[in-house]
Amino acid sequence: MLKKSLFFSVLVLFLLAACSEAEGTEPWKAAVIGKLPDFSDETVDFSSYSLKEWTEDGSLSDQYDALFVMPDQFAEASQDKYVSMFKESSVPAVFVKSEKRHLPFVTEGMDYEATPDAAKADYFATIYEWTGGEENREDVWYIEDTEDDSANYQHLLEKLASIQ
Repeated sequence: MLKKSLFFSVLVLFLLAACSEAEGTEPWKAAVIGKLPDFSDETVDFSSYSLKEWTEDGSLSDQYDALFVMPDQFAEASQDKYVSMFKESSVPAVFVKSEKRHLPFVTEGMDYEATPDAAKADYFATIYEWTGGEENREDVWYIEDTEDDSANYQHLLEKLASIQ
C-alpha cells in the first residue's frame, strides 16, 4: 500500500511539474522593423522598432529571438550603413516578402530597388543568420509562400524554432 501511494505521489508531482512547465513557456519575442505583421498568435510577441533604434541600442538583439524586416523598410534597410548590423546580429534576420531574398541587405553596394528579383521569388520569407567565426559562414533558409499568411507565419516560426 505504501508503494502504491508513493508511486501515485511521485506521478502527481511529475504531472504538476510538466503542466507548470508547459504553462510557463514564453512566446517568441520578435523585433519588427516596419509595419507589424497582420498575424496574431500566443506563440509570438511582436515589438516595433525603427532601424535607428535597433542600431543605436546594441543590447536590443539580446532581448529578442529574431529580427523581422518588413517590405515597407526594404529600401532603407538595404543601405550600406546597415550591412554590418545584419551580419553582426546575434539573432536571425527575417526578410518578409523580399523578392530579392537577403542579398541587398548583407552586401555592400546593393540597393534594394536596383537589385534584380531573385530567379525564384515566390518565397514568403528569407531567414538570414551570420554564424561568423573562423568559417565566416552565412546560413539562409527560404520559407515557401502559400496563399494563407497565417500558415506562412506559422511555418516561419517553426523554422526559426528549429534553428535556434
